[in-house]
Amino acid sequence: LYLLCVGLCLSTAVLAYTKLVKTQGSVVAVAVSTFRKVATVMLSYIIFPKPLTRIHIFSGLFVLVGVGLSRFAQTNRPRQQEVNSR
Repeated sequence: LYLLCVGLCLSTAVLAYTKLVKTQGSVVAVAVSTFRKVATVMLSYIIFPKPLTRIHIFSGLFVLVGVGLSRFAQTNRPRQQEVNSR
């Protein structure tokens, strides 16, 4: 019974992920799976309280700075057509 339930849950998850990739694209699917992991860690801190130290805060800030720099680099990158037309 346990293996049947695990198999059904896993097959449903794979089907949902495949449908998400097919309808929304791979970038959205990766973003959703990454957000799911972040939400899992946050829920872990909420449900099972742990001490929040300075290293946790600095690590979170580094991640946010990295995401911000990545977005900044994407928006300020010259378009390929503009470079080729010069």
